[in-house]
Amino acid sequence: MAFFGQSLLLSFLQNENDDYAKTPDAILLLLGIPSAVVYLVSSALTLFLNSGTLPYAVAENFCIILLLPFFFSGLQRVIGLFLLAPKGGRMFFLIFFLALCCCLSVGAVELLALYAAFDTVFAPIRRKLFKARFSSDNKRDD
Repeated sequence: MAFFGQSLLLSFLQNENDDYAKTPDAILLLLGIPSAVVYLVSSALTLFLNSGTLPYAVAENFCIILLLPFFFSGLQRVIGLFLLAPKGGRMFFLIFFLALCCCLSVGAVELLALYAAFDTVFAPIRRKLFKARFSSDNKRDD
């Protein structure tokens, strides 16, 4: 309940143009890179390993344990993207997300968990590339 309350408050503040609510620091539930890597690797191992082996059982247990936190993190990120989208783009975003949920072999829970895990791993890389590009653009202007 605390997660949904915080998500609703964050959504309300984003609609009121609060600058802090639009930053990634405002997200309450953030999972670390090691847990995201463990989740992604264990998800891949469950696809490729034989179901009667011990590594498969360990990987499946890691997937089950980390599925719910990554689902909530992905849900929070999708709600934030939906609310920050322009008014005309919200319907397109909603239809695109529902189409992905219906057409993929995984369910919406797994889709949101995978999205959050990939975003957790690649967000620092994108941030570092953005800072490098921004600093090089400022040097050219001088």
